[in-house]
Formats: sequence, structure tokens, C-alpha cells
Amino acid sequence: MKMFFSMRNRLIVFFLTHTRLICFSVLLVGLLVWGFFITDVNLANKKELDEQQTKIADSLNSINKIENVISGLNDRLAETNKRRADDISNFNKSLSRKSNLEKEIVSLKELSERKDARITQILNELDKTNLREKENAERLVDIRETNSLLVKKSDELRKALEIKTVQLDEINKRLKDTDDKNNILLKRLKESRKTASSLLIGKHDKTNNLINEGLLNTKSKNSYSTSGISKQATLSRLYKTTDKTVETLERALQVSGLNSNLLIKRVLSKEDYLINGRGGPYIKIKNISDDNSNVNYVEPEDKVIRLIGLQEVMKRIPLSPPLDELRVSSGFGKRIDPFTNQLAMHPGIDFASRNKSTIFTTAPGVVTFVGWNGGFGKMVEVDHGLGIRTRYAHLSKIFVKPGQKLEFRERLGQVGNTGRSTGTHLHYEILFDGKEMDPQRFLRAGQYLFKT
Repeated sequence: MKMFFSMRNRLIVFFLTHTRLICFSVLLVGLLVWGFFITDVNLANKKELDEQQTKIADSLNSINKIENVISGLNDRLAETNKRRADDISNFNKSLSRKSNLEKEIVSLKELSERKDARITQILNELDKTNLREKENAERLVDIRETNSLLVKKSDELRKALEIKTVQLDEINKRLKDTDDKNNILLKRLKESRKTASSLLIGKHDKTNNLINEGLLNTKSKNSYSTSGISKQATLSRLYKTTDKTVETLERALQVSGLNSNLLIKRVLSKEDYLINGRGGPYIKIKNISDDNSNVNYVEPEDKVIRLIGLQEVMKRIPLSPPLDELRVSSGFGKRIDPFTNQLAMHPGIDFASRNKSTIFTTAPGVVTFVGWNGGFGKMVEVDHGLGIRTRYAHLSKIFVKPGQKLEFRERLGQVGNTGRSTGTHLHYEILFDGKEMDPQRFLRAGQYLFKT
């Protein structure tokens, strides 16, 4: 115990004597401990700070990555939104296209229905066409047979035409000779009338004796014999010849469809001196014998004048064909139009012939029209007088001019295919007082004259 208390006392004394030193030491030790503690704390805090800074850096990196990702996502979202907008616009366009397609589908359905109806109609028409083709095939066979016959007939007609042309020239010569003879006879008849009138005025008895005897001797420059031939016999022979010629010519005009009296009147109206100019005192014939009571005292000049009129008329009537080689491809009157396949009026006649075949005038006349005339193409019109005109259409070439005088069978053009035409041919018309006439009747009239 004593040691304990001694040690305690020593320590108290030590503490009391060395209080400042002890306090200073304690303070120093406390400062060291505090510094050490502070150092440890700072080191720990520094590590934590470093760790936090690294974490913060990592977080910042992560944030940057996240921002990059977010920016990428934003870009993707923008692209997605853009694509979505494009998809929406495309969808709207698709919807509009769909509506248009629906409309087109409806229209296509209507078109298909119309097409089906049209197909059924076409099938019906094809059936009809097949029937027509069969009929046309049968007709074609008939036409070919007819064509072969027509070719033979055309050859025969060509030969006959050549013969008739020669005969026509001979007839023209005969007509000219007949005209000359008729003129001579007319002069003789006028002289006879003058002689008869002078005998009636001055010598009644002598005239009666001559009539009873039946002998009136006449002198003729054409070597008529005075022996055994009386004036009555000469007149009777003249009557018969004149009547026969007049009958033949009037029959030809009747075949052509023309009015002979009207045409003769028109011809003789220009030469009325042949009809008028009659007169003289009336002297009754006395003592007419029974033998001469039935004598016909018709003026012979009337028949001769009618014959002259008919001959003048016949010179102006187109009785010959306009081509040397031809075939009638379409007649006069109603026919099926070759373009519309409908019934129509054909005012002339079509002659199929070779291209550029020569066309001749069918009667003397004056050219009144040359040129293009609508559906007729190149056309020539000739006025033959007496109200008679002829037309030649679809020509390829024209040789005449307006106002040109043409003789019988003079060249006026060539066959062609101009205007409203389906092939090479000549459209030929005859008009009388502006009315279309059937040219085939005129050709038949010409054939009748050739035969007689």
C-alpha cells in the first residue's frame, strides 16, 4: 500500500511540477493524434472522393452514353415519325388510289358488260355475215360463171362492135347520100309544086287530062328515065321510102325513151322556112274523074321535112358506146351504194374498163364543163343540143377544153379512178332537159339502127 501511495504521491508531485510540460505534452500528443486522425479521415475521404469522382465520371460517361442513346433514339424517333408520316401519306394515297381503283373497277365492269353485249351483237352479226358469205359464195360462183359468159360475150360484142362501127360508117355515108338525094327530091318537089300551081291557074283542062292519063313527064339531072314512069309512081315510091325511113328512126327514138315530135319541132324551129311560106289563090278543081277521086293529095314535102328533121335529130343523139372495150359494172336506177351499203339512186351507168382506156364522144357537141366535180372526180360534160347532154366522170386525164366543138367519136379523155370511186371505171350519164335518162336504152336504140 505504501508503495502505492508513494507512487501516487510521486506522480502527483510530478504532475504538479511538470504541469505545463504535461499539458503541453498532452496537447502535443492530442494534436498528433488529431492530426493523425485527421490525416486518416482525409485519406479515407480522399479515397471516397476519388471513388465518387470515378463514379461521377462513370456516371457522366453513362449519362453521355445515355444522351447519345437518347439522341440516337430521338433521331430514330424522328425517322420513325417521318416514315410514319410518309406511311400515312402513302396510306392516304393508297386510299385515294383504292377509291379510284374501285371507280375504275365499276367502269371496267360496265365496260365488260358493254363488251359482252357488243360481243353477243358481233356474234349475231358474224352469224349473219357467215350466212351472207355463204350466199355471196354462191353468188360469186354464179358471178364467175356469168363473168366467163360475159367475157365470151364481150369478145363477141367487141367483134360485133367493130363490124357495127364499120356498118355505122356506111350508114353515115348512106345517110349523107340520102340527105343529098332528099335535098334533090325536095327541090324537084318544089319545082313540081310551082309547075302544078301554074298549071292549075292557067291550064285547068290540060291538068285534068294529065291527071286522068297519069303521065307527067319530068326531066331529072340524076338520069331518071321518062319512059314508062309517071309522076304518081315516083311520088308513091318516095312515100314508101320516106315512110320506112321515118318509121325506123322513130322506132329508134322510142327505144331510147325520147319524144320524136318534140325533138323534130326543136330542130325545125331553127329552119322554119322549110315549114312556113305557103299560099296562093284558091282554085277549085272541076271534073275530077272517079279514078282519081281516091287519090291522096297530102303534101309530099311534109314527109320529107319530117325525115330531114329526124335525120338532124339522129345526128345529135348519143347512140354509140363511149369505149371500145367495156363491161357494165353498175346499171341505171336504184342500187346498193358501194360505200354505205344502203339503197341509193344511180343516175347513170358504170363501164368497167382498163386504166387509161380512151374515151370517145358519143355524138357531136360542145364541151360545157371540164374539171373536178365532187364525187364525180374529173368530169367532162358535152352539150349536143336539143336539150341533150352527156357526162363522163372519174377520168384520169382530160384532152378537151370548155367551149371546144367535138365531132362524133372524138377523143375527150382517159378512164380513171378519181372522185368517189371503188375502182377504175367510167361513169356515163345522158340528160334530156336536165332529167337523167337510162344510157342502156340509147345503146339498144343504136343496136336497133345497126340491125336495120
